[in-house]
Amino acid sequence: MNRVYKTKKNMMKGIFVFGVFVFVLFSFYSYAIAKATTSAQSIREKRAEIQELETEIIDLETEYFEIINSIDRDNFASYGLEKVSGVEYVSLDSTRQFASNL
Repeated sequence: MNRVYKTKKNMMKGIFVFGVFVFVLFSFYSYAIAKATTSAQSIREKRAEIQELETEIIDLETEYFEIINSIDRDNFASYGLEKVSGVEYVSLDSTRQFASNL
């Protein structure tokens, strides 16, 4: 009888350990699913924000080129531009340049 009791007790411990193991795995699985879902939603939101910014950039570029193309010798002063006699260019490196009226 004592041997049956120990076997039953060991079986109950084994079932309890297995239940805890299943619960822990289920918890990790639930966390992973929730994390993947929120990450996917975050990616969708970031893509939408990027698309809005790209649209805004395109609109600004269009406006810029419309302004640049509308400037001629008669109305350049209305944009705050002034005529200079000589322009010299100085290159800081291959990616940046500026013009100077020396």
